This record gives sequence, C-alpha cells and structure tokens, in this order.
Amino acid sequence: MINKILMGLCATLVSLNVLAGGEYIVVEGTVTSVANTGSNLENFVVRTTGGSGICTSSRFPLSSAPNKGVHDRAYAAALLALTTGMEVTIYNYEDNSCEKAVYLSIAK
Repeated sequence: MINKILMGLCATLVSLNVLAGGEYIVVEGTVTSVANTGSNLENFVVRTTGGSGICTSSRFPLSSAPNKGVHDRAYAAALLALTTGMEVTIYNYEDNSCEKAVYLSIAK
C-alpha cells in the first residue's frame, strides 16, 4: 500500500514538473550587454556569452515577473554582473524560450 502511495506521489510530482515547463536558459554565462528595453516595451534584455543553455539574448518582460520588485531586482543583478564580470544563471518559469526570463542569479 505504501509503495502505491509513493509511486502515485512521484508520478504527481513528475507531472507537475512537466506542466510547469520552465527551464534554465543560461547557466554560468557572462553578461556582455544589458539594454533597458527591447522593442520599446516593458522589458529589459541581457546578452550573454559562454556557459551553457539555449539563449545568448534573454528578454525579461515585466508581465512574466510575479511583481515589479522581482523585475527590478533582476535588472539590478544583471547590471551588477555586467560591471563585475560575475557569471549569471537565467531561468524562464513558463517555457524554454528566451523571451520570458524572470530569474537571474549571479555568482563568482
């Protein structure tokens, strides 16, 4: 009985992960430029080189972030990475495109 419950729980977790559809689109890349807008819309664009992932240009639309504070902190982190040369990891919670990035972390 416990095995069936555990198998059901594992299947549920796997299906939730598949439904979420998010993906790391840049892993340990170096920021080469940051633009305060793309196509004159409410977003900013981070261009990267090196590392791994499918994107070299990642767009951060305000509409993809849970709130403006998260969006503003991602922009600040991108600028910090550009000026210090720290590596970035970028995640898109919606799909695997380069157009809806939200999460940006920096590391030495």
